[in-house]
Order: sequence, then C-alpha cells, then structure tokens
Amino acid sequence: MAMVVIMVGAAFVMLVPLAKEPASAPVDDLPARTQAGVREVSYTISNIGESYLKDSSDGARGTHGSTPGLSEWWQSRQINYSDTIAHNSFPYYVAYQPESGSNNYKFINHLPYGTYGYYRLAIDAKNLTTVATGPTKDPLYLPILGGGSYAGGLAMDGGTVKLNWHFTYLTTNDKDRMVAGTHYANTYYGVVASVLAPFDSVQYPNDGWYVELTGTTEFDRLGAAKFLGLEAGTSLIDQFNAANTPLTPGAQGPMNQSWWENWLADGRDVTPPKTPAGPYNIFACYDWDINSGPSRNTFLMVDPVLSTPDKLVLRSWACIWGIEYLMLRYMDVQGLQPNFIASPEDWYFNATISTAGANITSRMAAVYHMTTWKDTNWWGPAYMLEAQHVDYNDWMEGWTSRFFWYMAIDDTGPTRVQYEPGTNNYGQEAAYVCTPTLWNLASNERLVVKLPTGPHMGYVPYVGIVDDAFPKQGGGNDAKVAEMNTHKMWGELVLGPGTLPSGLYNVTNYSAATKTLTINGPTNFAPNMNPHAGFTDLYETGVPKLMFDVAKVSTYDMTFPGGTPTAPGDYTLRVTAKNVTGIVVADWNGTVTLAVTGASIVGGVMTHTFVPGTGIWDTTLRIPSGGAPVTVTSTDSLFKLDVTDSITFTPTVIPEFPTLLMPVMMAAAMIVVFIRRRPKKDEE
Repeated sequence: MAMVVIMVGAAFVMLVPLAKEPASAPVDDLPARTQAGVREVSYTISNIGESYLKDSSDGARGTHGSTPGLSEWWQSRQINYSDTIAHNSFPYYVAYQPESGSNNYKFINHLPYGTYGYYRLAIDAKNLTTVATGPTKDPLYLPILGGGSYAGGLAMDGGTVKLNWHFTYLTTNDKDRMVAGTHYANTYYGVVASVLAPFDSVQYPNDGWYVELTGTTEFDRLGAAKFLGLEAGTSLIDQFNAANTPLTPGAQGPMNQSWWENWLADGRDVTPPKTPAGPYNIFACYDWDINSGPSRNTFLMVDPVLSTPDKLVLRSWACIWGIEYLMLRYMDVQGLQPNFIASPEDWYFNATISTAGANITSRMAAVYHMTTWKDTNWWGPAYMLEAQHVDYNDWMEGWTSRFFWYMAIDDTGPTRVQYEPGTNNYGQEAAYVCTPTLWNLASNERLVVKLPTGPHMGYVPYVGIVDDAFPKQGGGNDAKVAEMNTHKMWGELVLGPGTLPSGLYNVTNYSAATKTLTINGPTNFAPNMNPHAGFTDLYETGVPKLMFDVAKVSTYDMTFPGGTPTAPGDYTLRVTAKNVTGIVVADWNGTVTLAVTGASIVGGVMTHTFVPGTGIWDTTLRIPSGGAPVTVTSTDSLFKLDVTDSITFTPTVIPEFPTLLMPVMMAAAMIVVFIRRRPKKDEE
C-alpha cells in the first residue's frame, strides 16, 4: 500500500513509500515476571519463512544464532524419513508425508505430502491461575520428588520457582563432543561422558528426535522443599549436592534419575501418577512413545554463581525423545496452547510460577503447521494457517485422542478437499492429516500476525505429474521437489481474502501499513463444518483459518506522462502494475479499480483487466474548473486491503486571458487619468 500526495501550485511533493524491513534473527530469551492482575494471553506470529542454524559453541550453548539456514537434522531426516527440503533459502520450506505412520488408508484418497513454511510463535501469558505451586497444586512442568528419601509432596506450598529453558535438537557435532567430554553439556551442565556412551551406537543422533533441554531451574526455600524434598534450615546447596551424589562413580545422581523417570511416566503411561490420566501421553501427537532411546539423561547441577544457601539455581540439561511434545501437552491441559500447535525447535520457555499463579513466555520456531495451499479465487501461491490440535493419530490404548473422529476408516471417510500444490490428486477429497479446531479467544486474549514486508516466494497451485510419494521409510522425493520449484512465484505476502471468518478481512482487524492482523478476544467465531453426509458434525477446517497469499503485484503506480495537471482539461493517467521491489510486472493479468474525487475518468470506465504485455494501462482524467483537490485511488480487485495506491493533488488554476489582462488594463487607464489631471502650471 502506498500513497502519493502532490501539491503542484506550492511546488511541494511528498512521497510515502511502502516500508520494507530487513529480516533478522529474533531475540527470544525473555524472562517471565510475576505481577498481579487478570489473566492475559497474547499470541504473536511473525518471522514467516525464516529459519536459523543451531549454534553449538560453548557461548551459545545450543541456541540458534543469526545465520540463516535449516539445521543439520533436516538433511538427516530425509535419510530415514520422508522429509525433503523443498527450498533451502528464504523463505524456507520442507515437504514430507504428514500422515501418522500408524494410520492405514488403503481404500481412501490421502494427502501424498504437505509443504510447510516456518514461522515464529510467541506466547506472553500473565496471571495464569491454572499453573501454580500452592498446596495440592501441580504446575506439571516440574517433577514432584515426594516419597522415599524426599520429604516434599503435592500437599505442600511450593513458593516461587523459575524456569528458563531452551529446547532444540542435537547435531552430530553435539554427539561427538559430548561423548568425548568436551561439549558445553559436559563443561557447563556437568553431563558425565560415560553415561552418554550409548550415543555412539546410534546411527543418526542428528535426525530431529533427540531433544536437548538447556537452561536453569530456580527454587526458593518452599519450592526446594516441595519439588526436591530439601529441608529447612541448612544450606540448599549442600543438601542438593548430597542428595544428588551418584551411588556409584560415573552413574547419574538419584535426583537426575528421578527427574526423567517422572517425565517419562507422564508422557508414556496411560495411568501416570498425575491426574487426569491420558492427556499427557504424547503418542497421538508424536507418533512414538516418549523415551530417550539407548540413553536416558537428565543432569542437574548447582549454579555456583547464582545459588545461595536460601536460593537454589540448578543448571538443567536433558536429552529425551519427545520431551518437547510433553511440554506442549502440559500447555494444552493448562489452556495455554490448545490451538495453533506446531512442531517446535529453537524453543525458549520461561516461567515464573508462584503459590497462586504464573507468568509464562514462550518463543518457538514452528513447522509442520503453516501449509502451502490455495486461496479462494486466487491461482497464485498461498499459505493456510488453521487452528488445529497437535494430535494426528489414535492408536494408544486407554484413552481417546482429539484425532479419533477425524481418522478415516476404510473407504467411508471423513475427508475434505485438499489443495496442496503439485499433488497428483490436487483438488480432490482426501483424508484428514490433522485435527482442526474452533478457537474462540477469551477475554484478554489476543492473536497478532505480523506479515513480512519484503519479497516472498510461494508455490503456484497445480496438478502434479511427477510421482508424489514421500516414503515413510526414508529417501524423500527430490524429483517432486524439483518439479515444485518450477512452479515458484515471488511477490509480496498479503492477507488473503479467503481468511475465515470472512469478517476478519477488514481494515479494523488488519493494517496494511504495518501488515499486522490483530484479533482481540472475546470472539464468537462460527465453525466451518464438513459438508458431507455423516460427517457434518466435524470441522472442514479450523477457525480461524488464516490465508496469506503471495501477491505478484504490490501497487498500481499512478503517474501523468505529460506532467501533473495544472489547469482544467483532460490528462493521460498512467496506471502501472509493479511488484514489491518496484519493478513493472509486464505479464500481469489482474484487475484494478479506480476511485476518483474532485475529477472524473473520461468514459466512466473505472475498472481495467490487464492483458499480459506491458503491465501499463492509460486512461484519461478530466479536471474541472474550480481548483478543488483531486484524489485518485487504485485498488486490486482481489487483494483490496494490501494492493492499493493513492495520489492527491491540487491544481493551480490559471485564469482565462481576459481576466488575466484586466489588472494591466486598469493600471493603464489610471495612468491616462493621472496624466490628464496634471496642474496647468506644469503645462506652461
């Protein structure tokens, strides 16, 4: 969106161009702080298309840096799984077969693959009463090491605890250095190299299964008593070191082992020690049991700088398959993230949890959610970002996952139309691969989406020809990806008109100037129901369903080849289709509509559909007499909010010839009169 204001008579010109911000790596390690007040939760989606490499240096300790790229596990995943890197530069895309390996759709159409873009999801939650440490309260994230030799327990007041954690995946470099004892896990977190020796038996430790948790966990006196079983009176540092001393040299400390055993019980067992049972089990969203492969590892050690006798700060490190999905399960149960759940990496999780409530901040790079798709009436590239739950199978005994009703049975469905570009069954009914949800924001909840301002790439919808199988057993599909990349299109990412509910596509919710969509709760969205008989009680898509389209044209630039009008008359108005970088789009075939105040278009033709060739349309603007301001606005017929342009100018009206000469003639007459009336003595 751009606006040009021109004041011709005053020789004043003001141009306000479309602002473009350079992309940069997000800064995400934000601590949560306790404050009183009502519950507030803000969800922010940003950094669409961006991905940054993991930094395994001792200083970074596993966080992702500012170097763009897809980390090592994405290359490794193609060897053992179906994942294939579709676009290995901005904007980053990965393609894979998204159905659960447990699902069997032999007699029904299925989605051959999904192509997914990256985005950053930030959650800022304040004054949560569903997360607390008070008596009988279990904040979930922390094991309660009660019973046995530990005196703590659920009934106790847990005071204030602080979690500053980061989750991402291991690389080969991480594994090699950890086993050698030279990794930051060894030197900073106290990980014993001999305990990690089984990693050497793993062929692919870098394939995105091994999750590394790093950070700190802080306890006051009450928290140390409830969660660690430490006593009052003596130094917390001394007590913890004594309680976590390995029973045999080279083994894990007792607290280390109890910690991961508690997490595994939650994520695996249908009857875990916490209630309600079942919702913490990760199988339906992870497609595998929670475990740590050949090695089960949690290491806790006292931070010698931050700890005091009355405040215990533990450097915390863990490596467990599926621990990230267990954390998502906890957030789901607590009502913090039941929708828009994606597969996380480079995830910062910071929480301050007190007796009565908590503040939590979460920042993650999200993938396997924002899908390449097709928008309504637009045959250009698009993303679909629908509200969805993370469950995508229902094969765990003992409880029912959210996906149960959406799992296709034999040839009966349910199905919905799939619009994944390049699939051989594009535009046909296919089995669901996710659990769509209806997400109505509560009071004091807000969803914000910040679209990028620079050039963006997407895939034009098409029916594929190359075989579209992405084998679960590995190998990916490089040939299909090569075909997909012959259907790329660059442009500007804009809010798509197919967004649901349709009422979100307006200037109240969306600012084209800042490219920001804001949805404030409470909302009362209507669901988008499946139209097929027998399945009308299921959702066709999640709501909100946000569509982001790649618009080839970003502005219809308006100029006057003969110069800006300065007097009444007819003037050629040139409308030029330009992309986000200001280049003329010669092959454009879209439609523009003009709106004019203070003047008129000769012939009254206000709409024009471009024919590929020049990207230019010349029309005639008629300026009336009177010198009133003139405004001309150009708007795309489809992307009405983003692709619009405006010029305003005020002509300097030049008077007609007789009027112009009147002051001169009057002056001449006055001179004549003055001469005739001179005194007679002057004539003598």
